[in-house]
Amino acid sequence: MIADLGKKIRSLRKAFGLTLVELSDSSGLSTSFISQIERGLTSISLDSLERIADSLGVSVDYLFHDAKDYTGPLGASAPYICPSCEPYYYKVLSNDAGGKSIRVIQATILPFSNKPYSKKKTGFIFILSGILTIEWNGEKAQLFHGDCLYMDGTIEYKFTNNSEGLINYLYVSYTE
Repeated sequence: MIADLGKKIRSLRKAFGLTLVELSDSSGLSTSFISQIERGLTSISLDSLERIADSLGVSVDYLFHDAKDYTGPLGASAPYICPSCEPYYYKVLSNDAGGKSIRVIQATILPFSNKPYSKKKTGFIFILSGILTIEWNGEKAQLFHGDCLYMDGTIEYKFTNNSEGLINYLYVSYTE
């Protein structure tokens, strides 16, 4: 488990383009200690874990989830899904009982996520908090708290977070 945690910290650090020294400076922990954590060579206190999580702009909880944490049919009580090396996490709020054709997802994009990820599915997005930069067909727009956008399934949309805060949103898609 310590090795998995270390790999997750290293992956996030690199995804944000941070060096060990930069993470060390922002967390107040030594470079050698962070290096040992990333390599799974030492244990870590909750205080140190919180300092690293804060420096990376994620929750401690996020550090313990990975791509294997897929949700079940109980949406609201389901765990978050954290795709490996991706700047976002989400959980499915809906279920597929009774052949429902709507899927509701609550998602969070991490700060300064310059690596865009794409959606190409009919549905809509509703911004709960933060400022989402979205691109499609050569156009670019920012969506703010309370904004929503219908997404045509024939067009690819790219989402990025260029701010220092988290972006939280609901994404509702139609299954076929």
